[in-house]
Amino acid sequence: MNQYQKLITNLTKLNLNNMAASIVDYRQVVNDQQVSFSEALLELTDKEIAYQQKESLKRRIKRARFPVVKTLSEFNYEFQPSIKQQQIEEFATMSFLDNQENIIFIGSPGVGKTHLSIGLGVEACRQGVRTLFINCHELILRLTAAQEK
Repeated sequence: MNQYQKLITNLTKLNLNNMAASIVDYRQVVNDQQVSFSEALLELTDKEIAYQQKESLKRRIKRARFPVVKTLSEFNYEFQPSIKQQQIEEFATMSFLDNQENIIFIGSPGVGKTHLSIGLGVEACRQGVRTLFINCHELILRLTAAQEK
């Protein structure tokens, strides 16, 4: 096994698969002296970090079990003027978690409660907060079952 093959094997063993796939392109650029080895390695590692962060976010969102994925930026505040965008943006900082506070959205059907809940949940996932989406009915069932034990 030559050094190049060993390098690919090592990257794969380290779960740096995205980096292993990109190394061919950077190898040629470095060999042609278009960029330095350090520059190429920095670009490779930056890409790998971005890739791993993206995949990690995907996993957190999947584990949260959202019925659909919606973001706060997709919410139409003009449709529901009673909702204060500044307050929702403050919720998105997750400071309510530090203060051990809860957020409950109450209102008629179709006003955006689920969209805002999912949007805040997705933002929590982005910030590395462990998240689980359940509706009120499921929460009551879980609490009742836990109390009966």
